[in-house]
Amino acid sequence: MEYEEFLNKAAGEGTFEDSGSIRIDLEGMRKKFGAGLREGKWAVALLQAAVTCEVKELHLSHRDSSLEFRFQNSLFPKPEQMAPFLVGEAQGAGSEQWVLLRALLRVPEPVRVEWFCGGSKLSRNDGEWSLFTGLTGTDHRLHFSSKEHPWGQVLRTCRDDFPLPPLHLTLNGETCWQDLSAGSTRKLFFCHRAQGEELKLHTHDLRGRVGALQRLGLCTDPFHHITFLRKGARIQHITLPFKTSFLCTEIFVSGEQLSTDVSGFQARSDDRGRTFVHERTVQALQNLRDLLSHLISRPGMPLRREERQRRETAIGSAVALGGLALLQFPLFPPWITLSFAGLVAGGVGLRSVALRRREPWRGEQGFHLIRRDLVELRKQVDMRLNYWSD
Repeated sequence: MEYEEFLNKAAGEGTFEDSGSIRIDLEGMRKKFGAGLREGKWAVALLQAAVTCEVKELHLSHRDSSLEFRFQNSLFPKPEQMAPFLVGEAQGAGSEQWVLLRALLRVPEPVRVEWFCGGSKLSRNDGEWSLFTGLTGTDHRLHFSSKEHPWGQVLRTCRDDFPLPPLHLTLNGETCWQDLSAGSTRKLFFCHRAQGEELKLHTHDLRGRVGALQRLGLCTDPFHHITFLRKGARIQHITLPFKTSFLCTEIFVSGEQLSTDVSGFQARSDDRGRTFVHERTVQALQNLRDLLSHLISRPGMPLRREERQRRETAIGSAVALGGLALLQFPLFPPWITLSFAGLVAGGVGLRSVALRRREPWRGEQGFHLIRRDLVELRKQVDMRLNYWSD
């Protein structure tokens, strides 16, 4: 048979063979979604679902045995819309429903789920989902409770894997992750926003759209990372082979164009994805080099202001102690006042020594070490860029 004749027959109308329906295997999906995932990923998936539905503001409430999500949004599916999927009767789901279904099915079995909105409640107790109607209320309120569940670990997972929320996110009334610096709880040294609109941020100090976010920090175990974010969550994490004494770097870039696996938290390793990651990595390192050159060109960087404040504080304390000694001279013998001043000065000295051990980048020596880190890191970035260009 000639290939033209084959193509002509293949292009004809099809014939009806059989019909049927697709049912959702909840238990199989729950095992597949939750396999190999870190404790608390279900909460990150729920935050991703909120971002997908364009939620602008979300409030978390944490108690000893519960965690609650509260927000207002008209695009977010309602309990009565999701109930058919969770009892296994629905035959298909839209994009918003699918993202939310993936999040709800990840919630561990011992955790009790109660979702209130629009006069209805969808709950899960002992593995069984139930829908109740005739209630009041317009806000979405998802309440998760269990005495045995590690809620602290859930919040740590949210902080680590949802580091730069693209929506206003609060925890017990305070903006989330205020202590997050350079991707960890280390001391933040410098923060730079690259031009662009690919990455949306709504943190305690950064709001709006940027091309990328570069954070330089100081810690005793320095690291250098490039993190790709999709809907606010980490989907790709690259460790750069750079060596420094104290300086650590973390660069956040948008990964919205990357496709992910079924978990939604890992970018697919296909040709298109690898090419995209490589191009964004090169661009991020070029921007990092420009930032390092800018900092190196400023002789007073990085800790002149901090050292000046420390010296002013020490001088002020000495003046205050001297004035206190003069005022107390008519009332107490001089040796009492001098002994008290010596104890205070000794305490300040011991605190300074302990702080220097914990944060060795302080002081004049630390200043020169950080300057050296900036220069050495730029050299290593140049070597990496030259290697990729050859």
